Amino acid sequence: MLAINFRRFLAEITDTNVGQPPPSTPFWEGSVFLQIEPSMAFQFGLPILLVREANTDTNTGIWAAGIAPLITFIVWDSENQSVEEFFSSIQWREAYTNWSAEVRNGY
Repeated sequence: MLAINFRRFLAEITDTNVGQPPPSTPFWEGSVFLQIEPSMAFQFGLPILLVREANTDTNTGIWAAGIAPLITFIVWDSENQSVEEFFSSIQWREAYTNWSAEVRNGY
């Protein structure tokens, strides 16, 4: 399973009816479906490679930090790195190679 979580919604909490309001710093959220599909792949024991755009879903579910060593997790800083630079980076090539080897060996 390869999943990429792009920035989708810029959210800002202005008020809450439970306790103190959290800081009003805006944050990015991705698609809710990107919680479901990788979680289902995890349940089936499939090798998972997650790529998250920086500052997107930083503390939400499977995107918070991954479940090491079962999930390979990479953060793409889209503000400072182009797509071409990301796919030619050592971080991407190493993670993709390791994930590909898991897929080939187990499935």
